[in-house]
Amino acid sequence: MVLKSGQTYYFIAHFVSGGAAATGLTVEFRIYAVGSTTPMTVSAIEMGDGLYYCSFTPTSDGEYIAVAHTTGNADQKDIPCYSTTAIPAKEDIDNQLSNSHGSGNWLTADISSLALESTVQGVKSQTDRMLFDDKNYIKANVQDKGILNDPSTEDIESYLAEKHGSGNWESGGSTVNLISVLRMSEDEFVAYVGDQAKVPITVFRGDSLKVDIIVVDANGDAVDLTGATAKFTARKDEASEETILTKDLIITDPSNGKMQLALSPDDTALTPQSYAADIEISFPDGRVKTVWKSQFVVKWDVTR
Repeated sequence: MVLKSGQTYYFIAHFVSGGAAATGLTVEFRIYAVGSTTPMTVSAIEMGDGLYYCSFTPTSDGEYIAVAHTTGNADQKDIPCYSTTAIPAKEDIDNQLSNSHGSGNWLTADISSLALESTVQGVKSQTDRMLFDDKNYIKANVQDKGILNDPSTEDIESYLAEKHGSGNWESGGSTVNLISVLRMSEDEFVAYVGDQAKVPITVFRGDSLKVDIIVVDANGDAVDLTGATAKFTARKDEASEETILTKDLIITDPSNGKMQLALSPDDTALTPQSYAADIEISFPDGRVKTVWKSQFVVKWDVTR
């Protein structure tokens, strides 16, 4: 603790003899400035019940510690002490403020000369412009859309149509429609949902799901699916022997490589978790190609 120059502090010590308060001792406080080995000696005043104290007013700011010492009959003759200070009186505060900020009667301060009127009027001119509702809440006047103005469904529909193509975003049914592009060649089989490769297929438990799929080769040309069959398979993990779900895909436009995975609520009534899954195409010439391999994610729902 840093003691301030000119302020009075107190050091207090308690002496005992044979476990009882030691009274009638001659005690002196040896006060050391931290870093100094030469003490200042101050005689103690007995308070009673073994308590002794001294007052100390430092001449410079700093940290101080004291040792209360006695040669009398006490169990411990040297007791380390720390300082304490009393709450200053209003006169002390007045003197300190006068010394720091100029003379004047701080007990009866007159602030009439302070230039507050213009500041008060400036604040009032702003608060007078506020509008309140019948519950005394402040009404906000926001010119542009922002955090205080929630967008309407029409705003959302217009924005999504602009970014992702036209369509009625407000009246979507319970069936989720996705468009997947599956690229395949003799050497490479990569699945694309939109423009992302190997994207998982995700559905809420118990929901319907339709995934419209286009199979293309490495050049981006549609693969002829005439006479082909396609199967979706999901397992708990790749090493599992147990099949969680199998579903034949519908070949919707074979010459243009289009097919659809359609899942019913019964199909997706599974334990919510991530399953290993793939889509495999069997061609009439005997070729079997896996054109998509990723995760089939069933998410938790709330409505049962």
